[in-house]
Amino acid sequence: MFDLLMQRLRTRIKSSTFLIGSFLVLVMGLVGAQAQWYRQHHRYDQPQTGAYYGLVSASLASPEDAYSLYFRGTTVTRWYWRLPRNFAYKSLSLEWHRYGEQSSDGSASLDLPSFSYHAKGASGVLSRDLLATWLLGSTNLDSTNIDSARVEALFGYLQAAGRGTLPPPNHHGHSFGYESEDLLRGRIQHFRVGYGVGSYVYLWIAVWIIGNVVAARMNVIDRLRDGA
Repeated sequence: MFDLLMQRLRTRIKSSTFLIGSFLVLVMGLVGAQAQWYRQHHRYDQPQTGAYYGLVSASLASPEDAYSLYFRGTTVTRWYWRLPRNFAYKSLSLEWHRYGEQSSDGSASLDLPSFSYHAKGASGVLSRDLLATWLLGSTNLDSTNIDSARVEALFGYLQAAGRGTLPPPNHHGHSFGYESEDLLRGRIQHFRVGYGVGSYVYLWIAVWIIGNVVAARMNVIDRLRDGA
């Protein structure tokens, strides 16, 4: 009876030791596999799979600095099996400034793609005309063709944010209008943020599973031999 109890105890200790050791090997292997993936790729590369979200911050202005529009947005974090190339934003925070004799500024939150906005003491649907009022002022609505084109371009960036067609995420940002005669001068910083899982991690998990299956089968065989 005593021998049977000791045998069961040794079996449980052996099984517990195997499970703990196997788990530690799994964790160390995962860390090593992830580190190895990053060592073999460019520092700006990101794994194809992972939990990512988009972060955008844009500063857009007329070349004469008569008015400017700032917007910022963040998407929710999602798991991707394939690296996202762009992001569609559900909301943006807006801030605008008008300079000169009729200087003014304001801020609002914008829901996309509905274009519903909420500002201090006002809410509604943002249109091109309303955006022109914010930027140009109610007394300057008889704007020039160039101002109309600039407002249209600004509105287009807001549409692009909702459609997922902004300049894609990168680490250097997008600048325009500083060395050329563009409609607008500005900078868009668009980032893909999150934690990716390198392909070597999945390879290590497969190796770990196969190794555990082989070890389990060998353990069963050893038990059968001991019983015989």
